[in-house]
Amino acid sequence: MKKNFLSATNLTGLALAMALTLTGCDKNSSEAIEPEILTEASARTSSNDPNDQAFDRESDRVLGQMMRDMENMDMTGDPDMDFAMMMKMHHQGSIDLGTAENQYGKHAEAKKLADMAIKGDKESQTRLQSFLNGHPAPEKIDANVYKQFKKEMKTAMKQMIQAYAKVPNTADVDVDFVRRLIEHHKGAIAMATLQFKYGNDKAPTDEASIIITEQASALKELAAFANKHGIPNAELK
Repeated sequence: MKKNFLSATNLTGLALAMALTLTGCDKNSSEAIEPEILTEASARTSSNDPNDQAFDRESDRVLGQMMRDMENMDMTGDPDMDFAMMMKMHHQGSIDLGTAENQYGKHAEAKKLADMAIKGDKESQTRLQSFLNGHPAPEKIDANVYKQFKKEMKTAMKQMIQAYAKVPNTADVDVDFVRRLIEHHKGAIAMATLQFKYGNDKAPTDEASIIITEQASALKELAAFANKHGIPNAELK
């Protein structure tokens, strides 16, 4: 019997309870993310399928670009602004990964999941940018609280990226896409959870609620696909 990758029935509870988060760190801080955490991802081997090779290269590029963008972001001292800016970058990673699935994948169901991720994250980016447009100056919080905010972000960013990098590489683009997007969505939910802990503004907190609801639901569908197609799909090659 094939062991389930994730249990789709308990993903919502898992998502809401997560203590992790995916965020960025001050680029001038000693807490910057070490580049070696990408070693495992970049060292993965691909099959002889050109589409698989191209997807693996793009997947690793997406992870690296997202990490660099978030690490190099100027932190503001305002968790609401930081959340909005970093979540936009995080969403871009999902959008780019979904675009790669549509270009190199084969399974219609996986492409549908990619389209859902692209659509939802683009809409969220628009709402987050609307908040930033109306919130040009940071409202800084207590320095000690903000230090803890950044510390939690650093730890969680490492954990999310390492989980993404450790996803086993197969010869099946669709399976690899889904399992990597699962780790990406977990990071988004965790980041949204931290917004509830440290944020003060209504708009980004409302957006955090939307992200938790939508991506917890998406995790169920992604897990169902991973559990069903956990072995490379020979009939699609």
